[in-house]
Amino acid sequence: MDLDSLLLLRSDFNSSRAFWIFVLWLVFLLSMLGLIGLGFGNERGRGFTGFMLGFFLGPIGWILILCLEPDGRRCPECLGVVPNLARRCRHCSSELPPSLAPRRGWLV
Repeated sequence: MDLDSLLLLRSDFNSSRAFWIFVLWLVFLLSMLGLIGLGFGNERGRGFTGFMLGFFLGPIGWILILCLEPDGRRCPECLGVVPNLARRCRHCSSELPPSLAPRRGWLV
């Protein structure tokens, strides 16, 4: 092998290494954006939706998840989001009044 072929191999290695560093950095950044969206979504009872919107849309997804209505109802004691048909709050274990929300579906 001559010197030119060794330099060519070294440049290929550096560009490949730079590519993988960029890919890892991008995955880390998107994961952090998704985790922030997960935090916003958990406040609304929509954790997975918040993660996906944060992952794919970043700060625009955060704004969208904050504009959504909570999925469920609020506990009168701790203001945590609980499912509509829950009898006890999962956060503070207090009794909840019966749900006044209309049932979903056309058969019920």
